[in-house]
Amino acid sequence: IIFFGAHDDILSWNVVLVLFYPIFELIFSIIRRFIVKSAIFGADTKHLHHLINSYFYKKTGFLNLSNSLTMIVLTPIWIFPFLWFLFLGVVNSIQIIAYGILIQIIIYLFMYYIFHNKN
Repeated sequence: IIFFGAHDDILSWNVVLVLFYPIFELIFSIIRRFIVKSAIFGADTKHLHHLINSYFYKKTGFLNLSNSLTMIVLTPIWIFPFLWFLFLGVVNSIQIIAYGILIQIIIYLFMYYIFHNKN
């Protein structure tokens, strides 16, 4: 955030690509809880990282291994903005950033669907 604030020539919307996962996880969780009518501010285990971790823990029985495998599976989500910047440079077009956000949403929903069905 400081980097984008210090460079006026770079569109500040680029930070959304970097912060996508926590922002989208929050929005998705609120919508999901609203639809199933559960407590919006309560804790639950339906977050993507919980679903992935639960799946690997059931398979391996080892918490440390399941945590490591969860991080590996989540790699496409957290590495995407860096690859996006690597191949496109720092983007100065809101339309290209919107495409990046759309791709991240698709990746997230695809992963959520897979691991939700496996649990």
